[in-house]
Amino acid sequence: MIGAQVELNNAEQRLARFMARSRMDNAIKRGITNAQVGSQDRFDIDLEGYGAELAFCKLFNVYPDMSIVADPSADRTGDAIWMGKTVDVKTTKYKTGRLLAVRWKEKKDLYALMIGTFPKYEFRGMATGDELIKQENLTDLGHGEGYALGQHQLKGATNVY
Repeated sequence: MIGAQVELNNAEQRLARFMARSRMDNAIKRGITNAQVGSQDRFDIDLEGYGAELAFCKLFNVYPDMSIVADPSADRTGDAIWMGKTVDVKTTKYKTGRLLAVRWKEKKDLYALMIGTFPKYEFRGMATGDELIKQENLTDLGHGEGYALGQHQLKGATNVY
């Protein structure tokens, strides 16, 4: 399944735009600190994030998280539940991008990497929280330390646990 490509259809794209706008507006309204490190538009970042989450859910035949929580950093359920496990879906536009997780968020059961740009994504693999969140995986990509795994270290869905 690594390398599987997903393109969101028109209805899914509308849903992604709605959810990205709703989550962004909620964060602004509640005064939640914007922790982005790049210069991209805040909406575009949220759209890419939710688009990748939706693409993951479409690929794995699970429902996406459609909640607008008061404090996203306190979210305990992740972006999806797959086979009874919480999944945090990460995305990047870079073909050689790594699976990244920040130090301050609660560890999830699984982490999945989707590569692409809205509305097309490619599944690049998964790691368990225990595989990713380890001292030896700490790295600084110029914005402070976080956990990182290269794509060669990721597993397919049937091998992840």
